[in-house]
Amino acid sequence: MGCRGARVTDHDGTAPGAGGWATPPLAERLQHLFEHHVNPRTQRRWTLRQVKDAVNAQGVTLSLSYLLQLRRGERDDPTLHQLTALARVFGVPPGYFVGDEETAARSEEVAQLEQAVQAHPEVRVWAERSLGMSPRDIHMITAMIDVTAEEGGSGRARRGGARHDDPA
Repeated sequence: MGCRGARVTDHDGTAPGAGGWATPPLAERLQHLFEHHVNPRTQRRWTLRQVKDAVNAQGVTLSLSYLLQLRRGERDDPTLHQLTALARVFGVPPGYFVGDEETAARSEEVAQLEQAVQAHPEVRVWAERSLGMSPRDIHMITAMIDVTAEEGGSGRARRGGARHDDPA
């Protein structure tokens, strides 16, 4: 099963890009997960062995060498069971590996939010309580979080360059 995504065409009927594929290869997406997701048990990036063990613990066979080949782009033919197990390990939906770039980006955002909630369960409470707040109140709280994150040196304030200077 190739995992490069569905073939699409531009408005003129030609395939975009050199390879004509709408999504990045599986290896690129897998590499992104290894670089940006942490193992909740160790609070460090996942290692190949940890991912292999977590996949195998789900009853799905995945060797260390095959996982390395997938990550390097030397292979791109995992089974649906292997993709699903990998998705569970990293906390993304299986569609992350085969969807378009927008789907992958959205999956990544959801996974990051889930990681935040797992690391700090009070984040869910904050989100639930914010539903009835005015834009002004949301702005004030966001500004407090930004200042706290900057002072704490977490480097996560104003993620994505978003500005919170002006209330909506």
